[in-house]
Amino acid sequence: MILLFDLLEPTNTPQIQAHALLVLVAALLACPLNARCFERNDGLLAISSLFKSRATSQDVKLRVVEFLYFYLMPEAPAHDSATAPAPEHRRRSRRNSEIPDRRTHSGGSGGISVDLDSDTAFAEVRNTTEKTKMLSRYLPNVEELVADLREDTPFSGGVPISV
Repeated sequence: MILLFDLLEPTNTPQIQAHALLVLVAALLACPLNARCFERNDGLLAISSLFKSRATSQDVKLRVVEFLYFYLMPEAPAHDSATAPAPEHRRRSRRNSEIPDRRTHSGGSGGISVDLDSDTAFAEVRNTTEKTKMLSRYLPNVEELVADLREDTPFSGGVPISV
């Protein structure tokens, strides 16, 4: 995730930034665990900073808005009933859904290591209201994006979303 954030830096070309945004969408698509990792590692700050920067091209700003529409969509759990764990395991997963960041400081490395085991395979899902509240810390007028999302419902074939 941190490497993707590095690709969003203004030192990179607009093409690299746009492709990094597409990779972020792919990483977050149907994977709440990746979405929580994105949020914990200040992904919303990185995206909003890219959007606010005067150095960001109009094409990249458009891609950021598209990303924000995608991000604000309600999430669905990443598993289906065929691969879901037993009910007792699910209860433990919900209690232990927070995956702590372990920043390594040996040798000056700022890398992040996350241990994924069976108890953390299912992350909590968030709805549009929760995501709006989080994003509002970094960008004003998020409610306008949400209103557009409810009205136009991009990516959903015209089916209204519920929050």
